[in-house]
Amino acid sequence: DNGMDEEEAILIVELKGLPNPDLIHKCTNVSILGVDTPEPILQLDSNVFRGAYEDIPGTCMIFARNGGEQLSYLCKTSKKLSMTKVILQEKSQSQDVGSKN
Repeated sequence: DNGMDEEEAILIVELKGLPNPDLIHKCTNVSILGVDTPEPILQLDSNVFRGAYEDIPGTCMIFARNGGEQLSYLCKTSKKLSMTKVILQEKSQSQDVGSKN
């Protein structure tokens, strides 16, 4: 135990702008920053997404497979994290100079 508590969370994430949805299974670098903020950032290898939480019409139920055909209920939600692909650009020197006060 390193003194840090870990909390498990299940998110419904909608990705917009992913060139090939099959790439998700091949990703080796997956990270999410600011999951508790209004605009989390998700990185899937070289693809970066920015998102926001939205209400879902109705309720989504989440199930887990217990082997074979058996499913067990895990949780429900009325929110999803809707994420859109963003293109990262390097800051120009003029932006750097203008932001220094």
